[in-house]
Amino acid sequence: MRPIKARENPFRSEKVATFRYQIDAERIRRWQRDLARHPVARWSIVGPEGTGKTVLLEDLAEGVESVEWLKIHGEDSLLQRARAGMKLFRRSRIPLFLDGAEVLPRIFLATRPLLRPKIVATLHRPRPSLDILFETRFDPGAVLDLVRSLTHANLSPNETERILQIGRKNHGNVRAILRQLYREAGEGRRI
Repeated sequence: MRPIKARENPFRSEKVATFRYQIDAERIRRWQRDLARHPVARWSIVGPEGTGKTVLLEDLAEGVESVEWLKIHGEDSLLQRARAGMKLFRRSRIPLFLDGAEVLPRIFLATRPLLRPKIVATLHRPRPSLDILFETRFDPGAVLDLVRSLTHANLSPNETERILQIGRKNHGNVRAILRQLYREAGEGRRI
């Protein structure tokens, strides 16, 4: 195979971003109704890195009337994290959608529900101060379906095994799997 240009790469980010977390839409609508109806909702979406927590959080926020977002990254400085985390101590009834909560000190998520009654956060591991709304996990079948959809091709047994091998190497991190497939396609290598 010849190397392909970024705009032709089936694994480019704009194309991958069109695929959403595979979950029943009615379930998301039910969570949205529960969030609106209950005076206190302190939830977490828990799972390993690269298993769709952020995508699911975005899909959940999409149908909520008013939300406040807070995105924190592991590479943010301690000062940036502390400043961002202070939003948790600001009194508000608007649901706070918090992506990357695992980098915050535990005390930040333990704020009293009187201050922040509605929080939906992504975490790698559960925290006692937040109920688990959903646990994401690596689903090899879903990754194979995603690759088929992106490439518009049937996968041979060798290609299927290669993708599963990449998945094992990356510990089920779908983001890392797609990054590797993007690089390999860009270099003109077959799956």
